[in-house]
Amino acid sequence: DEPLDADDDSSSHENSYGNTEKSIDALLHSVDGSINFKPFDFDKLADDMLQEFSNILRKNLGSECMLEIDVGAMEQILAAAWKSEDKGPVQTWLEQVFARSLDELKLKYKHVSSSTLRLVPCEDTLPTVKGDGLGVLLPPRIILDC
Repeated sequence: DEPLDADDDSSSHENSYGNTEKSIDALLHSVDGSINFKPFDFDKLADDMLQEFSNILRKNLGSECMLEIDVGAMEQILAAAWKSEDKGPVQTWLEQVFARSLDELKLKYKHVSSSTLRLVPCEDTLPTVKGDGLGVLLPPRIILDC
């Protein structure tokens, strides 16, 4: 057994760096395509969704009722709209779940038309999965707590 020379160790260390560079080059040359991501305007989508909420709120409870939407709730709504690639499923949710909840609220409380409502996500209620897959992102009902 011959003792290892300190120079041998450094030269093998240099070779490992060279091998790393070769490995990276080989990896880059093995890529056979690229993916171009389309930009997505979440600000415009958020503005559109806020307008939809406002229209439904005004239609069901009048123009004096205000709605505050928690950031977490808005993120869920935007995620559902982005995932669906159109606003159809979210529009359906707004009409079937949100508007129906406002109607229930109107029946329960007389002076709700001059109130400020707050929409927040509910962590302890898991949405059900529907055929469109948006059930994971949007709740099947809204819990009214006034």
